[in-house]
Amino acid sequence: MINITFELNLIDEDISDFELGNISFNVNGDQISSKGNNPDQSFMIFISLVDLLDGIQDYMKNQKRQKKYVFKASDSSFDVLFEIKKSDIYIKYQKQTLKEKLNIFLYELYNSSNAFYKEHLALITDKSGVFQDLEKSLSRFKKLIK
Repeated sequence: MINITFELNLIDEDISDFELGNISFNVNGDQISSKGNNPDQSFMIFISLVDLLDGIQDYMKNQKRQKKYVFKASDSSFDVLFEIKKSDIYIKYQKQTLKEKLNIFLYELYNSSNAFYKEHLALITDKSGVFQDLEKSLSRFKKLIK
């Protein structure tokens, strides 16, 4: 079963739109992660999370025309390819591939994204910009998994 984790690299107590962080996809002991790479592949976590949620959602709607979706993290060289085949999703990074049931992946992506956002909500001083976008993306994505 997949576990998706988001990590914030806080420099101070205030959280802004441009905070750096990492993402990890773990399936049965195998991992794809932006963390621990050389060079560092931390990225603007909140902006990228909006891109990831919206990108997966658009991919789901356009599977007949769009065969793959490439998530490119903001301000980083980290990118992950997603490919849906039947009821499975393949998550690819460099030469590594993880496989999970699509419905399980979607459910975990929503739950982990929402939990990450709620965990840091109290520290967000300015809830404009990307944080409003993230709330909207989470709301739209939730409809996808129902």
